[in-house]
Amino acid sequence: MRLSYSNKNNVVKKEEIEKRILERFSNLNDNQQYHNLFCSYDFHENEKNMLEFWKDVIEFLFESVKNTHGMKLEDIIETIKIKGKKPLGLSNITNKLIEDGDLIPSSMLSNDLYYKKYFPELVQTKESWGGWMKRNISKYCFIII
Repeated sequence: MRLSYSNKNNVVKKEEIEKRILERFSNLNDNQQYHNLFCSYDFHENEKNMLEFWKDVIEFLFESVKNTHGMKLEDIIETIKIKGKKPLGLSNITNKLIEDGDLIPSSMLSNDLYYKKYFPELVQTKESWGGWMKRNISKYCFIII
């Protein structure tokens, strides 16, 4: 099955996505680094470089490849399948990125507690510009759906 992803008027094929990721993150061309980065992630401090690497890859995927700010985790994993392999630790990595506030699950966006914590000026009792912004904040954040 050939995967392709569309944004507005163009379609980006899976092979093109892999090519763009490999061009941008050339350390994936080194077999040892590729192996290390595609291993599981166990939340150890010495794996911080792995966390930063995948954060950059996900941001690159959202901004440069997909032209979006939200994707399902399964789609992210399938999209960044490189050299026929999926990154084993990506689920744990996204959980850590969510915990650190670098990614936002869409379920949080429907919860007023999220807005009270991060955007208290937007939480008001009646409809206002802040309320409108609250409903549309997902356009400006990286979100795991």
